[in-house]
Amino acid sequence: MKKALSILLILAVIFALNQCAASAAEKTWNLKLCHGLAPDHPYQLGSLEFGRLIKEYTNGRVTVEVFPNGQLAASEREMYEALQMGTLDMTASTASALVPFDPSFSIFDMPFLFRDKQHAYKVLDSEYGTDKLKSLEKFGIVGLAFWECGMFNPVYSGPTIKTPGDMKGRTIRTIETNITMMWVAALGANPVPMAWSEVFTAIQNKTVDGTLLPIPTIYFSKLYTVAPNISMLGVTYQPLPLTISKKTWDTMPDDVKRQMYKAAVEARDYMRAINTKFEEEKVDVMKSEGANVIAYTPEEKQQWIDAMQEKAYPQLIPRFFSQEEFDGIKAR
Repeated sequence: MKKALSILLILAVIFALNQCAASAAEKTWNLKLCHGLAPDHPYQLGSLEFGRLIKEYTNGRVTVEVFPNGQLAASEREMYEALQMGTLDMTASTASALVPFDPSFSIFDMPFLFRDKQHAYKVLDSEYGTDKLKSLEKFGIVGLAFWECGMFNPVYSGPTIKTPGDMKGRTIRTIETNITMMWVAALGANPVPMAWSEVFTAIQNKTVDGTLLPIPTIYFSKLYTVAPNISMLGVTYQPLPLTISKKTWDTMPDDVKRQMYKAAVEARDYMRAINTKFEEEKVDVMKSEGANVIAYTPEEKQQWIDAMQEKAYPQLIPRFFSQEEFDGIKAR
């Protein structure tokens, strides 16, 4: 009798374990991914590609619904806060918006930190970039890969900005980070922190003269119709981390997590290529529609780098990050 009961107990345990394993294998995730730009912007195209890849790699266990134009949160900061709370699964939002949570991300607001996009990729796709993304976990956010917002250029109305001295007295809308406001002020301009949703109207009403944005965003927002001058300086390069709520992440088994990383990296390369293609194409389109796109020789751009090194860098290093970290990026 005891032997029969033991056998029945063992069979019951095996059955329960099999049921748990089957349940785990059948679990599915319908993720909501929100970003702040238009439904035809590279942000959207990259997000859709990520959704396609992860659905394929997990045989449909993970699907992604993409919400552009900040439909689920009004600002990028609110998107990250929603990740922390678990009310939003994923976002593709700028690294700058992470600064209130992790001040170390302010280094990406440094002017002329990267020589060009290839330099940025080399840094962000290295162990340095991986460690940067991992550092977010203590804030309830998991970083999967660095996509790109792109190179930021002044876009403005009024007289042409050709030399650093031309910034003096201009009113420039900035993102709400200390580094950006400080380097804009160091060149003699008046920084005005302002939400992205207010920028078009503020320039149109002459509340501000202009702002700094990458080419695709200037184009898709039609900002060049009220701020027709675009100075192709590439003052900063802003990464776009693809992130997921740790609360969502912790519900996933290891095999699904591996596929999430794989899809994020492959979509990263796709998104960067699309973004670069858009940069090249949309400059010509904006020129044909009346935009004044100002190019710079290496010598002219060096004037800006020299001005930043003289007037801005001493205020920013080592206040916000170490000289060692800055030099390490520059040396790669």
